[in-house]
Amino acid sequence: MKKLILLTAILFVLSLSSVYAVSCGDTITTDTVLDTNLNCIGNGLTIEANDITLDCDGHTLTGPRDGAGIIVLGSKIEIRNCIIKNFYNGIWMLPHYNNNTFTDNFLENNAYGIYAWPYCNYTKIYRNNILNSSQRGIYTNYGSNYEVFDNNFLNNLVDFIINSDHTTFNGNHISGNQNGGEIYGDYNLVFKNNISYNHGSGIGLSGSNNLFYWNIVNNNYYGVLIKHGTNNKVYENNFSNNIAGIYLFEANYTDIHDNNILHDTWLGISLIGSHHNNISMNKITGNKSQNNAGISIGYSFHNIIEKNIVYNERWGIGVGQAYNNSILNNDIISSDFVGIYLDGDSVNNLVLHNNFINNSIQAYDFSCLFYPPCDNFFDNGFEGNYWNNYDEESEGCYDVNYDGICDSPYLIEFGNRDNYPFTHMNGWLDSDNDSIPDSEDKCPNTIGEQLVYGCSCEQILKLKPGEDTATNREGCSKGIVEVFTKGIGWAKDLFG
Repeated sequence: MKKLILLTAILFVLSLSSVYAVSCGDTITTDTVLDTNLNCIGNGLTIEANDITLDCDGHTLTGPRDGAGIIVLGSKIEIRNCIIKNFYNGIWMLPHYNNNTFTDNFLENNAYGIYAWPYCNYTKIYRNNILNSSQRGIYTNYGSNYEVFDNNFLNNLVDFIINSDHTTFNGNHISGNQNGGEIYGDYNLVFKNNISYNHGSGIGLSGSNNLFYWNIVNNNYYGVLIKHGTNNKVYENNFSNNIAGIYLFEANYTDIHDNNILHDTWLGISLIGSHHNNISMNKITGNKSQNNAGISIGYSFHNIIEKNIVYNERWGIGVGQAYNNSILNNDIISSDFVGIYLDGDSVNNLVLHNNFINNSIQAYDFSCLFYPPCDNFFDNGFEGNYWNNYDEESEGCYDVNYDGICDSPYLIEFGNRDNYPFTHMNGWLDSDNDSIPDSEDKCPNTIGEQLVYGCSCEQILKLKPGEDTATNREGCSKGIVEVFTKGIGWAKDLFG
């Protein structure tokens, strides 16, 4: 009886996780732990069942540069701890299988590390090392809800091509490949990846409503290349030493904001044939090759370029054959050649409320030569930009009425002009020209002796406890003085 119970227990354990010798070409239909290395002249193993696990336990499947290391014909399968080398497909998942997991595997010298046929969904690929693939590290086709995270991609021809919607791609290290990879599809999340030293693009995005954020991207040709998509977002990434940091090609309604772009040798941000994009609050600095531009706009229209800091570039902003773009509220500083350049085929662009500081040439506008009297605009009929070489009387900037705007235009190279240049930086943010931005001014929109409740603005600011002298109170009613000196009602809120 005891022997029967023992035999039953052993069979039960083996049924949970079988450890036995398998051979090349075998089909697995139950949980299996590999106990030996396999050197195969064709396919390695085939899993043809659902809800099972293959644990290679660190053993190696080696192929003949053909066939597949492991063929997946089932759902809810986990493949882990395998070393798979020298097959055409390391792991080959056939169509319409879902909820599979590939983890902690080492895939080397295959044509494709992991190849998923169409319509495989909810696949997890994590903590794998995928290297030296002659075609693709990972290739997926027409799936959805992939999770690809914490993998190392190294020295593949192309790290990955993921054609999937609702994929999460995060925490991966992508380095030393011919191309980093491509993600096609919609509503994908790409974040917290380290993307470096790829000869082509770090990552290419094609599709709509994708998010690319919190990545470190350096020493690639293109940091991120966005093609033929709409409503994508690129934000809060760090780009450095790429040939081009962010490159949009026929991409529309993209939001690019709060990125740091440092020392890219050709272009910081570039738009080609791309429309209705918003480029804002990026810091672009130190890109000084001969034809470099911090921001380049070509063959593109209806884009908004605003609140960026472009510093120490060869060309600050370059505009070529582009029209109806708005360039607003940027700081363009210390460009070696020119702060902003508009070629002769760029028309109807608005350049407004920018600070141009210490650029070798502040602005060129060649449209004046081709479309006189000039078809780009450096003011809106009331206000213009700030030019640090035109903010003093010795430079021709007189402000007789003290409104913060020079009384004479600032002349742009080749014939255009800013008719309302400001006398100081960010003057458009200081409505009463008292050098206090409206956001910090206790009494904005008041000039000189304008009266507020019977007192001038200057008096109101002084009417605090201990400063209510007769001189400060002159012209003020007793009630107003009491309100301010005692901090009553709304005056308490005003002064904090």
